[in-house]
Amino acid sequence: MIKIAYIPYSEDLSHPADRRRIKSWADYFDQNLIIGEIDSADILVLSNASNFEYWIDRSEIPIVLDLVDSYLGDQVLNFRDLGRNILRSIKKKSSLKWIFYSRHLKFAISNAHAVVVASHEQKSILEKFNSNIYVIPDNFIEFENLSQNIDLQQNTFPPGNHDNFIVWEGFAENLKHFKPVAAEFERFLLETGWGLHIITSESFAQWGGFVRRLETMNYLKDIFPNSHHLIKLVPWSIDNLIHSVRQSRFAVIPIDHRDLFAFYKPENKLISFLKLGKPALISTTPAYIRVADSAGLQSLLVSEGGWYKSLMKLSESVTEDGWTIPSAQKFLDGNYSNQSIVNKWNLMFAETLR
Repeated sequence: MIKIAYIPYSEDLSHPADRRRIKSWADYFDQNLIIGEIDSADILVLSNASNFEYWIDRSEIPIVLDLVDSYLGDQVLNFRDLGRNILRSIKKKSSLKWIFYSRHLKFAISNAHAVVVASHEQKSILEKFNSNIYVIPDNFIEFENLSQNIDLQQNTFPPGNHDNFIVWEGFAENLKHFKPVAAEFERFLLETGWGLHIITSESFAQWGGFVRRLETMNYLKDIFPNSHHLIKLVPWSIDNLIHSVRQSRFAVIPIDHRDLFAFYKPENKLISFLKLGKPALISTTPAYIRVADSAGLQSLLVSEGGWYKSLMKLSESVTEDGWTIPSAQKFLDGNYSNQSIVNKWNLMFAETLR
């Protein structure tokens, strides 16, 4: 078996960009990754939390970049790009010499033996810098392993309709995407009495923690001034995620189209909800449009200004008995099963070491 060195997001590999990607491949083969050193390895995999230049300069073995997020889909050579590089340099994950983080990233992509991305849209952005681009989505095998043991007792949720709620999950800083559509969500929540479960951390840092730390519930009260009493903050854990999503009627994934970094994100969030058996109303981003067209889920796409109408329509049609679309299940089985994703990693490693 090949020996893989890995520079992770988190030392314990608990970060989703670790455990749902290269770690899931290693777990399949019951193999340990070599963390933080390369002397005994056959190949080096660098996450986006790596100092690319540091490892490229020191490695004599093939290097693979695993890039989950589409940083080059965002506007580059601007203040955000500059600030991103400054913060990463402070954390020793870049260098001030690059000025803009996108320059460091382009250097790394051009010098890697292969680049793994999470969506076809990301591949189209990066393939001008490297011809060896592989699309490998996140692996949600953790849901299959854990969901059988989760107690699905009904959450208590006063006030409003105790049986009906929708759910959102993610990093707390991404709650900003509710701002442009908050009025439509508030109208839906207040008219129906439904709840909104937010599965995330109870506080979060802005700009890498160098600016200030915010309490998530206070942030939600600012976004939803009239309906925050219908919102429940659920501390993030895999158990809480599975429990809340399974009991919800459906999920929501609003994306502010003005945020190009988010606009070009892969479809992972949608796939996670579908894997848990729930539909998700989704913004019209390139990845979500592609998946909706392929899986027969076009009715879940929500154009700007259409959230209230879509929320009302889906709330009237979805039931406690579940929600299935055969074409969606076939699409998931063919593209996002544990075996199919492991096979994609196997192919990438084989061709990179050839």
